[in-house]
Amino acid sequence: MPTYGAFEADQQNGTTIVRFVENQVPESPDIPDCREQLNKIVTDFESKVVEFQVAGIDHVQGQLLGMMAALTRQGIEVHLREPTELLTGVLQLTKMDRFFTIHNGET
Repeated sequence: MPTYGAFEADQQNGTTIVRFVENQVPESPDIPDCREQLNKIVTDFESKVVEFQVAGIDHVQGQLLGMMAALTRQGIEVHLREPTELLTGVLQLTKMDRFFTIHNGET
């Protein structure tokens, strides 16, 4: 799976699959670099649907969530695969859940 800064990305059945490298969200991410890398992923894979695999991740820095949600402004459908209860709660509390299709346990 190719690496793009803090992300790894691949494509399966027309969906761009994105993971954090080693399933670790950076503590203090370089926001401009992360934005550039997400844009590069979307461009390289000609993405219409992006799925972030976030199983086991309890916290994603707010600016990173904002960047993930902002992909919808580019007409990209954004999915989160298996967020933890804690992350789901944060998304609901902040109303960020409206930007994502959330998949819990289904294939």
